[in-house]
Amino acid sequence: MPSASLFPKPDQSWPTWAMILYWVVASILMIVVLGGLAVRMFKFIPKGSAGLLTRRCRPVIRNGDYVRKGPGIHWVIPFTDNIEDISLLDDVTNCASVLAENKQTKKQYVAEVRPTWCVIDTPTDLHNAIFRAKNLAEIVETEVMCAVGVAIEAAKKIRSREEVQKRALKSCRKYLRKTYGINLKKLGLVSVARVPVQVLGDTLGSQQAAEEVRQPGIAAVVGATVTDIGAAVHAQ
Repeated sequence: MPSASLFPKPDQSWPTWAMILYWVVASILMIVVLGGLAVRMFKFIPKGSAGLLTRRCRPVIRNGDYVRKGPGIHWVIPFTDNIEDISLLDDVTNCASVLAENKQTKKQYVAEVRPTWCVIDTPTDLHNAIFRAKNLAEIVETEVMCAVGVAIEAAKKIRSREEVQKRALKSCRKYLRKTYGINLKKLGLVSVARVPVQVLGDTLGSQQAAEEVRQPGIAAVVGATVTDIGAAVHAQ
């Protein structure tokens, strides 16, 4: 008994329309297969970006270092290799307002922070930026806000934003580079303003609530509440 084939070959017994349909379908399938292979065989990295070669989702190491790939079209082994790329362009993060208390004066201040940063273009830094964090902007925002809060806390006198800016930049720049491959280029402090008790009371709902957040270090007020405090201060 002859075995049935999944894809029978056309012969002279087939009508003309069946022969045409057969070769049209076969051509479409061939284009789809070859197109899928072509997509997986080539990886495009846009200008202003760089990437690392990975194999089975792990970075490839050659000659003791990760394999960096610059902008352009690169060939990779389909289904096993890939290139994980990331932008090297400068990014500006608009952070939430920071509320902190100065240890010397026991006065509270609110600061608005806007850091400028980018990923460093070395294989090790690219590895840290790509594989150690899912969202670099959130990492930068968290570290910068903490550094600004600590700087306000430790400053002898807050006469201008330059002192806080210098302390905070020195505090978190080294950590961001070593841990996440980030170059903190600029730490812009839009403003540093003193927070009167009555502003805290109006924002938090009562004078007692305002007194409760007066403690050393970064105040226990986050998110929209801090932003509201900042808006109330600058509106005065």
